[in-house]
Amino acid sequence: MGSLNLDKLAEKTNWTNNIQYLKNNTIIEYDVQSAGLNILRDLNLISPDKYESFLAMEKLDRNVAIGKMLQHNPQMNEQLDRGFIMLRQQFFKQNNLDITDILSIKKDAIFLINRENINGDISEHIHFRQKHTYTAYIQIQHKEHFLTPFTHDLEVKGYSDLVKQYHSSRLLSDLRQCLIYDSLGQKDQIFKLLVELKYKLTTYNLDLDYYRSINNGHFEFKLGNDRIYVDDIKEDLLHYVNLDYNLDFILSMIKVFDI
Repeated sequence: MGSLNLDKLAEKTNWTNNIQYLKNNTIIEYDVQSAGLNILRDLNLISPDKYESFLAMEKLDRNVAIGKMLQHNPQMNEQLDRGFIMLRQQFFKQNNLDITDILSIKKDAIFLINRENINGDISEHIHFRQKHTYTAYIQIQHKEHFLTPFTHDLEVKGYSDLVKQYHSSRLLSDLRQCLIYDSLGQKDQIFKLLVELKYKLTTYNLDLDYYRSINNGHFEFKLGNDRIYVDDIKEDLLHYVNLDYNLDFILSMIKVFDI
């Protein structure tokens, strides 16, 4: 992280702290509802009437309309970007945050570690609200995974819809179970699950969709220096599927959970 300070950090629209694993912590996502629209109004870049007109639209229609407006006004777009930076700076300052408090930053959201009772009121129109709470976090293959309390749902960021479609009940489900076991101190159960999973993957004893790449959701084949991606295969081609990403995913879990 070097000498990165909070002002520099506030300029980031997509940043993740160098933390691989947190368990039995309170991780809270704070976000700004309709952030772009409210920043535009807060900076007087749109009139009150225009603001109310946008507010009356359905969310998708509003986003499209604002996007078209910004596309034809580069200067307004630059001011909006600066507004996002300013709101993050103010949020950091008024809550006396340190870099170690911050797990992740998205354009209009900030994930904090064990920091509750946050003052999210930035201005008349801009308010950070507590959106989600998590008890565990793990980063694998540069993707973020969050475990919710009580229901123990796994929420993930950085995956395509295709990966989530096939691996939510496969590799991502296995990760979820490991996080639950670790929160209960059941290392032996993690060991059993991951050793068996690695063995079955490499001996081709899992169901076919387990062999879709966790990286993109397709079956992947190496052909010299090229890679070929296909959506469907027959069982007789299974042994030729590239296992690199999925095997690395399992090995990463083995390393993080220290088994």
